[in-house]
Amino acid sequence: MASPFISKFNEWRPLYLLFMSICVVLVGTGWGAAWYIARTVTYFDEGRKALQYDVDAIRQSMALADADKYTLTAASEKALRTAIENPGMRVPDPRNPNVIIEVRLPIPRAAP
Repeated sequence: MASPFISKFNEWRPLYLLFMSICVVLVGTGWGAAWYIARTVTYFDEGRKALQYDVDAIRQSMALADADKYTLTAASEKALRTAIENPGMRVPDPRNPNVIIEVRLPIPRAAP
């Protein structure tokens, strides 16, 4: 004669198999969903890193542009030095481009 546990198990066996099948499907789906979510997060993280790299490159180039700013005073000084070093050359004044800086050679004087 079969034990009472086996007879009860045989009664509940179809429900047990159905429950186990549902658990297997849910666990398998859960692993698939977790893998998909992890892949999506990785994809967006790589995009964020690339975007951050671009932003850092732009910030660095802007910092260099600010550091190498060519001021109007420096430009005027450079124009005057160029005109002095090259007599007869016409150099526009950066403060007012309509004005031309031109240095001429001095006329030699006769010795007394």
